[in-house]
Parts: sequence; structure tokens; C-alpha cells
Amino acid sequence: MMRFAGLVVAVYPQGCAWSYDRAVAWRAKCYECGQVVGITRPVFETASLFAAGNLPAATASYEAHARRPGDTRRCSGVGKVVPQYQMCGASSTTPGEDPPTVDPRGVRR
Repeated sequence: MMRFAGLVVAVYPQGCAWSYDRAVAWRAKCYECGQVVGITRPVFETASLFAAGNLPAATASYEAHARRPGDTRRCSGVGKVVPQYQMCGASSTTPGEDPPTVDPRGVRR
């Protein structure tokens, strides 16, 4: 598998398969397959949790990924909420550019 200008090129005996590889800013370990995969941007329920910077208190869900590299079937963890113990190790691939957010329903006006 090769990367070329934002595309993933998988070389198969029958030819090449092209797919768009969008950048995923946040990553965490999947509890189902054990791979470090993309997650949605973490969201804090309240502004006080956001101010404390307590990342395990934030919620995020797993992006689409395969069970194993080279496997075409999707992992059963896709779309599920990232557990708190996995959120401890979550990290941003673009620090400062894509910070966690606060759930607008948790902010009092």
C-alpha cells in the first residue's frame, strides 16, 4: 500500500484500487481490534470539564476502520463510544489546530 497525494493506493494482482485518505486529527486505541485508529473530535459535556482538560471525561466515537490491516471487513468497534481508559491515551495529530470542544447543550447562558 502506498500514499500518493492524499490517496491510498493498494496494489492487488488484478490492478490498483484507489481510495481517498482523509486526515483524521484524533487517534486512540480501539478496544476491539487493538489498533490505533481515528476517532471523532472529543466533546466535553460541560465547560468546567473542558477547562480542567480532563480528556478521559470527554466523549468520542471510533471512525471506520478495518479489523486488521489488509482485511476488508470493518471492525465491530466502529461507531461505538471510546471508553474512558482508552481516552487517556487519545492524542491529536495536529496539536493546537483541532482542540476538543464543549457540547453546546452543556453551556449555560
